[in-house]
Amino acid sequence: MKQLFHLSIPIVLMIGFVLLSACSNIASRVEPPTITLAGIEPLDMSLFEQTYKLKLRIQNPNDFDLPLQAMNYVLELNGSKFANGVSRQHVTIPAYDSAVIETEVISNLMSLFGQIQDFALKGTGNLQYRLIGTVNVGNWDSRIPFEYDGQLNLAPNR
Repeated sequence: MKQLFHLSIPIVLMIGFVLLSACSNIASRVEPPTITLAGIEPLDMSLFEQTYKLKLRIQNPNDFDLPLQAMNYVLELNGSKFANGVSRQHVTIPAYDSAVIETEVISNLMSLFGQIQDFALKGTGNLQYRLIGTVNVGNWDSRIPFEYDGQLNLAPNR
């Protein structure tokens, strides 16, 4: 019995190391999802704070499902921070597929006025945006960063 006990400790340790290396290998090969702005609409406007509903398209470039547990993000407009948000929506994005989720962002009065002033001064009709953040995937204890730059044309068609 004593001999079996001495043999089982190295075997248990070896199995543990194999499992840990397999988990770290999976986490290290995760490609970040592509997250783009699919829509924005005002929800609530007050003197100090504005809330917007964002529609975010999340694309999974991996060959396995991505179970998203949480995310945090910042929305920049024309190079300036406009709003930030967090989400605890649990959604699984299938391998090589996409999904649209709805979430909220919050901005303050100064951000809103700054964007209106910037838009009035430039008057180009184009709105540059940048979405930056991290997502928590499954039960992995790591955050996967994402970043996406885009442009919206707000000028009326003539």
